[in-house]
Amino acid sequence: KSKTLAERRAWDFMKERQPKFDLVVMNPSVVIGPLLLPSVSVSHQSVSFLLKRQYPGIPNLAMPLIDVRDVAAAHVAAMTNEQAGGKRIILFTESLWTRKIADILEEEFESQGYRIPQTVFPNCFIWVASWFDSALTWVYPGLGKEFQYSRQRMTEYFQITPVSIQDLIIDTAYSLIEMGLVEKKPGFRSRDLPFKDR
Repeated sequence: KSKTLAERRAWDFMKERQPKFDLVVMNPSVVIGPLLLPSVSVSHQSVSFLLKRQYPGIPNLAMPLIDVRDVAAAHVAAMTNEQAGGKRIILFTESLWTRKIADILEEEFESQGYRIPQTVFPNCFIWVASWFDSALTWVYPGLGKEFQYSRQRMTEYFQITPVSIQDLIIDTAYSLIEMGLVEKKPGFRSRDLPFKDR
């Protein structure tokens, strides 16, 4: 709610004061991707809890995702593209079910010693578990719902080709492990994370 109120106030300011600069509002979906600091956000928990096998199963949840590298590129582009002025732009790559995230992680990390859960829990299980684990309280309201957004304006005004959803998930996972936020298994194979040169 606070973000909605802040945006409304920003548009009110532009209307009332009519400053000499433009306002571009960017609304990213769930932002994940390589980390700069060793701290797990709520968004990154969607990958870390699977790598850690925090639970033996996964919620029936769809995540509308965007790579942090694409969000950064969009902010730079917004400052140089006059056509974006006065626009409200959604930053979004793809909505992915947690089961698909688990499949991507299993394909990449099972041979490295990570046991990724594959069983989808009934919604009622997540509801009960949220009483004991506050990290699940944000999950329950979205169970079984898929959110889709248009990225037409993002590509039209910023000419951004989003990082592929598979690279997004895998790069996030490697970053979590390299940062020490997920245990390095004996079979873990380190790699350099690609940062797109835009």
